[in-house]
Amino acid sequence: MGNKTTPEIFSLWLEQNKKRFNHKPIFLRKKKKFVEYFFENINPMLKLIIYTEGYNEGEIDVVVNFKQEWFDIIFNEDMIIMQNQIGLYYCELCEPDYVKFYKNKEDLLAEHSFEEMLIWANKNFVLSNILRLCEYLEYDNEQKSYFVGMTSGEIISKEKAESEDNKTVNSSTTRAIKISTHDFPVIIEG
Repeated sequence: MGNKTTPEIFSLWLEQNKKRFNHKPIFLRKKKKFVEYFFENINPMLKLIIYTEGYNEGEIDVVVNFKQEWFDIIFNEDMIIMQNQIGLYYCELCEPDYVKFYKNKEDLLAEHSFEEMLIWANKNFVLSNILRLCEYLEYDNEQKSYFVGMTSGEIISKEKAESEDNKTVNSSTTRAIKISTHDFPVIIEG
């Protein structure tokens, strides 16, 4: 495979495409297994994660960092980068009928991941949306007790947020009760 890592390819792509973002990603820091960005004038709890190596190479996420922990992933573009016998790149996770081949890793990442994230960010990072975070109590049938379990984060319209009320989620093994909801603005006026 190519010599450049996904974060290096993203950095070059971003330099050419940053004007297409309503709120461009800005480099924050490099960690061992990923590179982290924040979005200009967007709630700092939202971080763009570009994975550097191993099984996650090619994957990008937008995560919610709440109370100094990764609370939820609200955008995910999974990818397993493969190269066929004649040197063309493709994503192994794509359904066989939808596999597309690329002459290089840069083109695969740009079309498969980076463009999708750009479209998602421009659609969701608008004044009419909020970041809603919820925490749930789950009931463990075996232990006969509740525990703080599931968390969820999503970007939703302010209208939808106002119309929703507390909901109970049921499954065969657990019953979850929403115990807290936190609403935050998506766009932070800068």
